[in-house]
Amino acid sequence: FPYTTLSDLLALREQSSASEVIAKNVEQVAVMNEENTAAVGNMVADAQRLQGLATQLKASVASFRV
Repeated sequence: FPYTTLSDLLALREQSSASEVIAKNVEQVAVMNEENTAAVGNMVADAQRLQGLATQLKASVASFRV
């Protein structure tokens, strides 16, 4: 870069810094996506457990008469 001006160098530095920020943000979004996927999996498992408990409760109270 023998003919690079100071403004060119400053612009390159700023672009490099912006690229680093973008890369960090993309990584953060990926981590958040993984966390959300895990949370959804947990919610599905919890919903299935609740369904099972509801079925058991229904069977347990079915013998009672009012």
